[in-house]
Amino acid sequence: VIKHVGKLTEPCKSILEYFYWKNLKLPEIMKKMKTFKNVDSLKAYKYNCMQRLKTQLSDAFAQAGLI
Repeated sequence: VIKHVGKLTEPCKSILEYFYWKNLKLPEIMKKMKTFKNVDSLKAYKYNCMQRLKTQLSDAFAQAGLI
């Protein structure tokens, strides 16, 4: 999973690392990144990032014959 997070582009990579590895809350991430104007826009972006990651992982598992 970490390998595939590393393949994500910014700001997805940073958002997911802050949220899942550093356990920062969305308002804290918003302050650090200064890219998002409100928590709702960051939340929506994080959701889209997770969807990209899920697609990458699904493709990788399929190529490896695991699904």
